[in-house]
Amino acid sequence: MGIYDRNKVLKQNRGKYSSPYKEIGLSALRVVGTKPLKKDKKLSRKQLIKKLDDLIGKKVRARGQCARDGKITNLQWAHIVSRSYHKVRWLEDNALCLCRGYHFYFTNHPVEFARFVVEKIGLIRYEELKELATSYEKQDLQSFYEELKNN
Repeated sequence: MGIYDRNKVLKQNRGKYSSPYKEIGLSALRVVGTKPLKKDKKLSRKQLIKKLDDLIGKKVRARGQCARDGKITNLQWAHIVSRSYHKVRWLEDNALCLCRGYHFYFTNHPVEFARFVVEKIGLIRYEELKELATSYEKQDLQSFYEELKNN
């Protein structure tokens, strides 16, 4: 089939479900003149982490004020236990809403931060978070994301 004949077949079938592609050696069945449909892909680990960060970050900032001084501007999501520990990274118990100033201050003054956290959530819960962070269980990020998204 030549170029002219292929174009004629395509024009005749534009907008209809057909398979003129079979006539020219292709096996795709699609609406002529449209892009093929993309299959639903499973999110990569990196994409899941980004989505979880966005979701929890919005929830934490929605608290509306700094946990330290009550400011309502430049709010940030601060972690009690480092965010590198994925086991507790997205737990709301491990999250504080801090203004930019106190987030920076506590990042550079960890002893004062630990003292503030103990006053805020208590020593027992602080120790539980640290213990949970160092427990090495594989976490299913996809199901965790779906659970958080639906809540």
